Amino acid sequence: MASARLVALWARLYTAGLPAGARNRRRAEIAGDIHGQLADARTRRERPAVTAAMMLSRLARGAWHDLSWRREVNGAARLARWQARRPWWIAGAVLITLASGAAWLGYGVSLRSGGDQQPLRLATRAASRLEARSRPASILPPAINMATSPAAFVMVFDRRYHVLASSGRLNGRIPVLPGGVLAWAAHHGEDRITWEPQPGLREAAVIEPYGQPRLGFVLAAQSLQTISARQRTLTWSIACCWLAALTVSFQITRLLPARIRPPCTPAR
Repeated sequence: MASARLVALWARLYTAGLPAGARNRRRAEIAGDIHGQLADARTRRERPAVTAAMMLSRLARGAWHDLSWRREVNGAARLARWQARRPWWIAGAVLITLASGAAWLGYGVSLRSGGDQQPLRLATRAASRLEARSRPASILPPAINMATSPAAFVMVFDRRYHVLASSGRLNGRIPVLPGGVLAWAAHHGEDRITWEPQPGLREAAVIEPYGQPRLGFVLAAQSLQTISARQRTLTWSIACCWLAALTVSFQITRLLPARIRPPCTPAR
């Protein structure tokens, strides 16, 4: 009968994709119910049209219940899959986080190290010229205002840490270097620091002693504004990739079927 085949087709459709046990039990129940209704109709010598109408009526009235049953069974199956795979997802999330942190740290350190290259070249060249008895003012690049220009500048100090010449100005004044920086360079040699002469203004600075015996120090520095912008872009990019990787891994873990072993029953 066409109506019986339609009911069976509907049962196959709304049970598709469910766990095999629940799917097969439900289909067997529907098949048994169809067989019972047809047998009862034959016993009562019911007209086929009436039987078909009753089947279709039951199908229409029970469709919402069928879908609710599927949602309940499917939710339990998803929960079981998630519980089975949750430790693996947590381990994967830890690995993703560690990899993202290592990428951020490695590339961030590389960017910061790149900011020292221009000051290092300037400091080395200036120290060589000063050792060749050049005047401090003659080895300076063009003067800049550090608050508005990202260009590099050079400062020259004597052995007592007094400023002899400077191409860098901060709002019209020579910036003050933190105490102890030159003293450390006097005992250890070349030093590379991140200097913040005023809040929000960061400079990559290289300090190079010159002369034998120690005649003084050269400080060359350049604004970290460009590098800071690249570091912010890097941070956002890695954060977005990290979040996307966590989301994708979570969805894969939640949707892929898990092999759940049935509990072992003790032998009698």
